[in-house]
Amino acid sequence: RGRGGAGGGRWAAVALLAIAFVQPTGLELSGSWLGWPRDASWEPWWRGDPRRTGVAALARDVSPVDPGGAGEFLQGRLAAEGPFRYAGYGGVGRPEQWPPTPNYMERRLDPAIGAILTNGRPLALGLYDVQGYDPLQLGRYVEFVAALNGYPIDYHVAYVMPEGVGSPLLDLLDVRYLVVDAALPVTRDDVAVIAANAREVFRSGRAVVYQRLANPPHAWVVHEGRSVARGEALPLLTSGAVDPRRTALVEGALPPGLAEAGTLEPVGPEPPPLESARVERYEPERIELAVTMGTPGLLVVSEVWESGWRAYVGGERVAIVPTFHALRGVPVPAGESRVVLRYEPPALRAGLAVSGGTLVLMLIACGAAGWDRGRRSRRSRFAIAGSSRDSRRRSWGPRSRLPSRRASPPSA
Repeated sequence: RGRGGAGGGRWAAVALLAIAFVQPTGLELSGSWLGWPRDASWEPWWRGDPRRTGVAALARDVSPVDPGGAGEFLQGRLAAEGPFRYAGYGGVGRPEQWPPTPNYMERRLDPAIGAILTNGRPLALGLYDVQGYDPLQLGRYVEFVAALNGYPIDYHVAYVMPEGVGSPLLDLLDVRYLVVDAALPVTRDDVAVIAANAREVFRSGRAVVYQRLANPPHAWVVHEGRSVARGEALPLLTSGAVDPRRTALVEGALPPGLAEAGTLEPVGPEPPPLESARVERYEPERIELAVTMGTPGLLVVSEVWESGWRAYVGGERVAIVPTFHALRGVPVPAGESRVVLRYEPPALRAGLAVSGGTLVLMLIACGAAGWDRGRRSRRSRFAIAGSSRDSRRRSWGPRSRLPSRRASPPSA
């Protein structure tokens, strides 16, 4: 039974591998190796010999470098500026575009799409994008991107559409750069909007990088707020009715230290010189900021709000409030503070506790089984040794017990 189970497991693994390669992505991959696109409509994606072009595109997508490209440029800016985000823009409605959709995932083998750093490129390059494919997107972010573009798109994807390239919501996401397909003429309406609100800072044969004039921060402080219900903040932001650098739109009651909107004297667009918010550590599950406040207020961090994140100010835990529909707001007192954001979802902690307890029980069970097996093994050895001694005694005991070797006396 053991051998049959092991064989069944091996065959199950082979079957799973075979299933993976009959899925569309697997067929594309095998087609790039063997040169037989199963679907003729894939042929334009390979742009030549699929055994060469397809493999080269896959290698490019997972490469941590982009020599001479927009990726190398943005890596340099990230090292100099600290965390920021960008958006790759390939346009829609191009006559030569195939398929005729803005879905960069479907066009991932197109060199032009690789050059604007969409799909998995930011992950490989260590950069931060606002776009991508994810079947489990947070609802708040889906709603935010829909408001940015002016209409919803397929929930699997999040892309900046032509209607969204000039949206003020890009500032809230800290989008400082737009990477545009160099083949798009500047006379196009969407590219003209980008060029009017940004300046060109890099150009290669396939991509143009524009730095947005807004130059949004990754974190900033505000001292007045307005309480809104979920869904009310986005129309106020897209219409320009609220300046997010001055007024925070907070869901629920305003946290302590945040004045009601309209009760403070107007100030300039920049915070007072004595106030600042600087990101000092930026990791997937931990963010640390150094904050200086003249008076108590709210620290707004350009990170998507999610209930699993916890905030600590000076080592004390404080509540994170949903701000601007999808961002995080952290109440901060006057003076200098160190703010730490950590991802600590209760479900994850409970899962770790259960897994740790299960591991301990398994170790105890394995130890008990090993001890019991050793005890039975020692008993077995003792029993065998005792049986051997008894056998020797029976074989070599006193001569009186052995049959006599003398001949029996003749009978009378």
